[in-house]
Amino acid sequence: MKKDNSPPRGESFIRLGLLATALVIMIAAGEIAVRVWYRALDGYDMEMWRYAREMKQRTGDAALPFINKPSAAGRYYGAEIRTNSQGCRSEELAAEKGDRKRLLFLGDSFTLGFGVPLEQTFTSLIRQRLSGSTTTWEVINAGVGNYNSLMELEWFKKYGAALQPDIVVLMFYLNDVEPTPRISGSGYFLASHSYLYALLADRSRKVLTRLGRDRYSWKKYYSHLYDDTNPALRLNREALQELAALCKQNKARLVAVNIPDLHQLQPYPFPQATRYFERVCEENGIPCVDLLPQLQPHEPARLWVSFEDTHANAFANGIIADTIFRTLCALEAVPCGQR
Repeated sequence: MKKDNSPPRGESFIRLGLLATALVIMIAAGEIAVRVWYRALDGYDMEMWRYAREMKQRTGDAALPFINKPSAAGRYYGAEIRTNSQGCRSEELAAEKGDRKRLLFLGDSFTLGFGVPLEQTFTSLIRQRLSGSTTTWEVINAGVGNYNSLMELEWFKKYGAALQPDIVVLMFYLNDVEPTPRISGSGYFLASHSYLYALLADRSRKVLTRLGRDRYSWKKYYSHLYDDTNPALRLNREALQELAALCKQNKARLVAVNIPDLHQLQPYPFPQATRYFERVCEENGIPCVDLLPQLQPHEPARLWVSFEDTHANAFANGIIADTIFRTLCALEAVPCGQR
C-alpha cells in the first residue's frame, strides 16, 4: 500500500494562511515604500495618475465616466491645477451671464494645461488679450485629462450649454477618436488608491514599449486609430456632428482646432489624422485650424513639458494662443484690438 506523504489538512491550511499573510505584508510594505519614496519615483505617468486620483470624480454615467472635481486643487508636475465650482480650470463664473461674453474651450489634458502654470496656458493668454475689450469676456477652460470627443460632447450637454457660451472652441487631439473607457468599481478602487499598483502599471507599460509591443508603440497605436475599419471613427464623427448641431441650437459659434502629436513634427507621421479632422469639419461646416504649420518649425523637445511628457509647455502654449486668437480674429468672432 502506497504511503501518503502529504501533510495533514490542518497543516496545509496553516501553510496557506502563512503564505497569504506574508503576501499581504509584502504588498503593504511595497505600498508604504512607494508612498514614502514617491518623489524619487514619480514621472509623467505617475503624476497623471495622481491627478486622476485626486482631481477626478466618478459620475456613474457610462457616457461620461468622470469629471474634474469642482473647487479642487493640487500640484502636478510642478504646476498647480485649481478648478472652480464648475470643475473648470478658470476663474469663478457668475450665476448670471449678464452682458458678458463667454468663450468655452473643450478638450483633454492639452487644453487643461497639464504641467503648465495657469497664467501661461493658452486659454489664460487669450483671456489676457481680450481684457482690453469694451465687452467683458470670460474664457472657460473645460479641459479634462483623458477625455475624448464623445466625452467632451457629453460634458457640453450636461454642463457646458448651461454656461451659455458665445463661442465654443473644440480642441481636437488625435487620440480623441478612442472609445470612452469603461470603469469598473473594483478596478477603479484599486487604480485610484494604490500607489504600488500605479507604479507597477507604469513600469510594465515602459517595458512593453521598449519591447516594441504594438499597443504601446505610439506610432503604431495612433496609426491604427485611423484605420477605416476602426468602429470608433464613426462614433467620433457622429459626436462632432451632434456637437455642431447643439452649438447651433444654443446660438454658440463652434470652431475646431487640431493639436498635432508633438513627438515628431518633420515629417509628421499622422497625416491621416489631419485629413480626418479636416474632412469632418468640412462635412459639418465647422471653421477649423491646424496647429501643425505653426509648431513644425520648432524642435519637438523645445515644445515639451519635459523629456518624457510631450504635453505642450509654456512656449508651445504661447504659439497655440497666437494661432487661435488670429483665427478667431479672422472669423470676426472676437474683438481684435488687443494682439
